[in-house]
Amino acid sequence: MRISLLVRFGLIFFLSLGVSACNLNDIFAKLKGDETEASNKEEITQIEEPSSQATGDTLTENNNSDQSNTSPDVNLPIPIAPDDITANINGDQVIVRWSEVEYANAYIIQWSTNEEFQKVESLKALDATPIEVAFPYKLPLLLNPLFIRVYAENTSGISEYSSTIILKATISEVYANADIARGGRLYDTWWDELKTENTIAEAPTIANPLWEFRNTQVSDLIPEKKIKDSWRCTTCHGWSYNGIGFISGTRSIHNSDNLIYKISLLKESGLAFEEQLQYIFSTIKTGFYTDKFHDFSSSQTGLPTTMTDSNLWDLVKFLYEGIINTDIYITSTFGTFITPYVKGPYRNFENGQGLYKGEIEPTINCTSCHGDDGKGIAEKGTKALDIFELAYINPYQFLHKIRFGQPNTPMPGLSNTTVNFENPNALHILDFARQKFDSRTVSP
Repeated sequence: MRISLLVRFGLIFFLSLGVSACNLNDIFAKLKGDETEASNKEEITQIEEPSSQATGDTLTENNNSDQSNTSPDVNLPIPIAPDDITANINGDQVIVRWSEVEYANAYIIQWSTNEEFQKVESLKALDATPIEVAFPYKLPLLLNPLFIRVYAENTSGISEYSSTIILKATISEVYANADIARGGRLYDTWWDELKTENTIAEAPTIANPLWEFRNTQVSDLIPEKKIKDSWRCTTCHGWSYNGIGFISGTRSIHNSDNLIYKISLLKESGLAFEEQLQYIFSTIKTGFYTDKFHDFSSSQTGLPTTMTDSNLWDLVKFLYEGIINTDIYITSTFGTFITPYVKGPYRNFENGQGLYKGEIEPTINCTSCHGDDGKGIAEKGTKALDIFELAYINPYQFLHKIRFGQPNTPMPGLSNTTVNFENPNALHILDFARQKFDSRTVSP
């Protein structure tokens, strides 16, 4: 296909001004168009010929440069061979490597989640040997692989792109990159936590489909004015993770809402690790393994905001690793709390007090927002909650928020999210808060 000199000069002029790599597909499409489209383009791109620029094509065909269309001094870069480029995932980055090609002094990397490269991100890399470029990227999800292309460039133009690399994360890779603390906050109130990445995230406006199957004994737990709470994980599964008997009306180890029991059964099922993770993911997203009502996907009608696959994998990691059997650490029976409710081996008032006041760990300072008395500080927006009282009323909720943080707030969670509490700081803070509440002088 012949392309008029005027179009070539116009393209070179735009490239010399630093045309974004994101527009390369549009340029290539125009170059590959029929002569009618090229002549039409000539009518609207009347650009003066740059006297100092070479007149080479910006695209080679079938990996062969058209030497008649290059500068006598500089050839077009040779396209990168398919076997000479690789890409892999390393933590939260994608690493792209390729072999150096002749005549290239720069390279352009494009990536897209769409095979047609309709929505493209890109960067430009200077020549280097060996050539390796890393860019941050939230791991491509299992159903949405990442497509990558690399172009070689010099002053004469741009080569044809390398063969498209398809980078698809495995379940293990996606899981490894998930954020367990964020998963804990999504378990708390997912639409509030989503505001950290989507400021217009809205709470559900309809009741969860399971709401109509609720047992009358728990029907008053969620007033109609708080119908959005029917979508919170805690509503059915509780802050202690062993369920509240949402359907049956009584708490039992065998209830469907007992996460401790369900996760332990899954781990002992004999399924491969990735199959266990896929089971949890599919159960949350589509209800595939349970029923159509347990569906948090975008197909759920009436939800103004839904969790992305990335959000759901954070939640999966919390469910698989962050769930603990709270009965090991807290002495209690359902509906009543027996003092002291932090069991002996995990009690440490002095360490809890030092952590609360920021005297032990510089990154932990509850006093700065909640005050010495736990009743909050108006300027910090915490005055509405007495956390010492919360430690008495619902120690499970207190413990969860200490471990994972408060959704959509600066309050961080502690690092002790392991099941066996190798670092029991959260329990020590709970012990301190409960004892401080007990020691308050009640006015007559």
